[in-house]
Amino acid sequence: MTELDAVNIVLPYLGEHTVSTLNSRSPTVSLIQDALKNNAGTLLAEGFWFNKQIRKLYPDTSGIIYTPDSMLALYPTGNTLFEPRGNKLWDITNSTWYFESEVEALIIDNLLFDELPLYAQETCCYMAAIELYAKDFGVDSTYQLLQQKYQQAALLLRQENLRKSKFNMSKGSKARFRHYLIR
Repeated sequence: MTELDAVNIVLPYLGEHTVSTLNSRSPTVSLIQDALKNNAGTLLAEGFWFNKQIRKLYPDTSGIIYTPDSMLALYPTGNTLFEPRGNKLWDITNSTWYFESEVEALIIDNLLFDELPLYAQETCCYMAAIELYAKDFGVDSTYQLLQQKYQQAALLLRQENLRKSKFNMSKGSKARFRHYLIR
């Protein structure tokens, strides 16, 4: 699905005709594009298999580590505590901007709409449709239909995330059981 496809899915719900290009003069197209972008950022901040990765970040020659441009969130995975401040990392442990070695972090990236998997695109599309429809028309049967479509897309996205992330609940329970036995 392209951004144009998503815009054309939302337009009929708002009582508008579909368009052949995103460069349309319709102000509704711009509103939909903004809603898609905002909702994609909100959704992606959760972190999914396609935008979450562990990376090593290296200091430059002056010892400063700059954050990746497309980053939505950053979480330390090693022993060093740090956080992003602006476009640089702040070493919380030593209260400094300067690092002596690389650090490892879980980074959640922001992606363009066209780079998202289909279920994520559909989820963002229906989130945008719900947001814009409610502003113009309030809550009615169409609003409820959009919510059902959103919930279905979100469910499929989370199911796919579970499949691709290979979560293992048994590891946690075994470790808890061993801890229980040791006590």
